[in-house]
Amino acid sequence: MYALSNLNFQDNYRRTRIVLLLFNILSYEELLPEVKFPFWRYNQDIWSIEHIHPQNPRELKSAEEIKSWLTEQEKLLREDKSLNDLVVSLLEEAKNFEAVAVPQEYRSRLQELSERITVDLGLHGIGNLTLLDICTNSSLGNKGFLSKRSAILNKEIEEGVFVPLVTRNVFVKYYTKDLESIPMEFWSRKDAEDYENAIAVMLESYLPKPVSHEK
Repeated sequence: MYALSNLNFQDNYRRTRIVLLLFNILSYEELLPEVKFPFWRYNQDIWSIEHIHPQNPRELKSAEEIKSWLTEQEKLLREDKSLNDLVVSLLEEAKNFEAVAVPQEYRSRLQELSERITVDLGLHGIGNLTLLDICTNSSLGNKGFLSKRSAILNKEIEEGVFVPLVTRNVFVKYYTKDLESIPMEFWSRKDAEDYENAIAVMLESYLPKPVSHEK
């Protein structure tokens, strides 16, 4: 069945991008009724889907980048003991890479960890996805949540890059219901759930209803 929970970066990329665009258009109508969605600006760029929480450590080059990525995973996975223990172990090993190249064997284990985290947290699901122009997306690499937020807002303010309303809202955690108990430095499961729920509520009349087979 066609449902938000079925949308996936890998399997339904085009549909996911269309849904995110529709959510942006409707968000302008509801949150900024005096401002129409700027299609003229949107059509000037090539658009891609950005993972809000980073998911590809292959792009991490230095030991410092690896340690930063692992530190963010550790905070995110505190409630998942098996994965968190693995993160802590890899983080401890990374301290030895200050003056030497990161071994390929270590990078392989890092990638295995990333794949487990991606599945466990549903990082390819719509709750972790937002629209971003392809140039800005490429420049972000595998930055953490706070670094991405800073880079995106700077692109908008200093370079005049068009950042869609929903993308801006995501990185200021507009959709998160309980900000007092949710850390600002990373994109949590609760952030993703609240964001996906906000999409579902606004797109309710546009999405197909579940078919009942009861007689």
